[in-house]
Amino acid sequence: MLSYAKEKPILYRRYVTLHGIIICAAFAIAAVWVIVSATRHSTASSNCIQRFFSDGSLQSQGQTLCDIFSWVDVGIMAGLWVLLAIFQVG
Repeated sequence: MLSYAKEKPILYRRYVTLHGIIICAAFAIAAVWVIVSATRHSTASSNCIQRFFSDGSLQSQGQTLCDIFSWVDVGIMAGLWVLLAIFQVG
């Protein structure tokens, strides 16, 4: 029987600690990214209107569409963050 593979609990503890730190940092960065995206909602909406609805007659429809699109984008990011957090914890 080969016994060259010995258990090393210190390596496992280091791995678990490092993994936990990296996962927490990744989730913190993602949360900050979602928050920054939500706070820049008005900038994203105005850029969308300028880029896609520069015609004066479509301005009000563009405002509604770009507003909805921007919030859906933030909602998808936040929902994905929550879903990944649930999978990571569970």
